[in-house]
Amino acid sequence: AVCSDYASGYHYGVWSCEGCKAFFKRSIQGHNDYICPATNQCTIDKNRRKSCQACRLRKCYEVGMMKCGSRRERCGYRVIRRQRNADEQMNCLSKAKKNSENVTRVKELLMNALSPEQFVLSLLEAEPPNVFVSRPNKPFTEASMMMSLTKLADKELVHMIGWAKKIPGFVELSLYDQVRLLEDCWMEVLMVGL
Repeated sequence: AVCSDYASGYHYGVWSCEGCKAFFKRSIQGHNDYICPATNQCTIDKNRRKSCQACRLRKCYEVGMMKCGSRRERCGYRVIRRQRNADEQMNCLSKAKKNSENVTRVKELLMNALSPEQFVLSLLEAEPPNVFVSRPNKPFTEASMMMSLTKLADKELVHMIGWAKKIPGFVELSLYDQVRLLEDCWMEVLMVGL
């Protein structure tokens, strides 16, 4: 937008090249008072952008570059954004405290419920049977292959949920936590092979 060179991104509120972005950054940080040696009407393009800093900075402002780094209408938005960030941090802290309490509760349940030997035995009992899909009588088509894969995935999912429910302490978690744990680690569980 400033010198018509290829724009590398949205910088200081406008599309600009890396050179003009860096020039504008240096100009606003150094508070440089540039003076045009001509009539303040120098052409600023890719080839002549370095010939007059005053006109280049003037053009940066003309095309909409702003010191605050965003569009004009968003410059006053910083205070609101800071407040929202503070609110989000407080929300994260309260969630972390709640999660910490849940982890402590699960640890207590596990420690009080089973000895290490009993715990390992219950994990071994949770092992699912092997999952097989019957071989089709006809050659695979794209549709039959997808159907077989879908059936296999359904069976694996059912076995994974059953396996998870047999893990000591899992059913004591809230349903939300159970679902989130399975959603977040289903791929790893399948990769390890339950």
